[in-house]
Amino acid sequence: DSMRAVVLTGSQRAFCAGADVNTFHEFPRDMNSIIGQNIYNSIENVRLPVIAAIEGHCLGGGLELALCCDIRYASETAKIGLTEANLSLIAAYGGMTRLPWLIGEANAKLMFYTAARLSGQEAREYGLVQKVCKPDELVDSALELAHLIATKAPRSITSGKQVIHQFR
Repeated sequence: DSMRAVVLTGSQRAFCAGADVNTFHEFPRDMNSIIGQNIYNSIENVRLPVIAAIEGHCLGGGLELALCCDIRYASETAKIGLTEANLSLIAAYGGMTRLPWLIGEANAKLMFYTAARLSGQEAREYGLVQKVCKPDELVDSALELAHLIATKAPRSITSGKQVIHQFR
């Protein structure tokens, strides 16, 4: 009950480089997608605001993870993209629906069709991230935002998040 916000981050090398496609054969057909969707939906629907601090690679399932977050900050050196088309896959953890909501259908198609890897600044221009930071300032900036959110009325924040999700 004392938590007010969550910051998700990875390492300097990668926020999340995506799913390990070599493990897909370990699950029954389509089960991997269902498991991933359930996990990512749980992150998206947590009552707290979730902030992604994206450094390094944020590709495929990694971008889908970032898309579940309410707010995304990226470093200048981030590489962000849905690269599934390079692997004969689609973004099956919700990326094919979440990305168009955030950046528009045409931009989402362009990113997916080309498997483009956007820089932090390019992602900002698309509206995919809300702030671009120097790599050594990224986590501190995300934590500053989390601390600011923590000063607000928790019920208001939770209710506002629910209403926004219901009407998109």
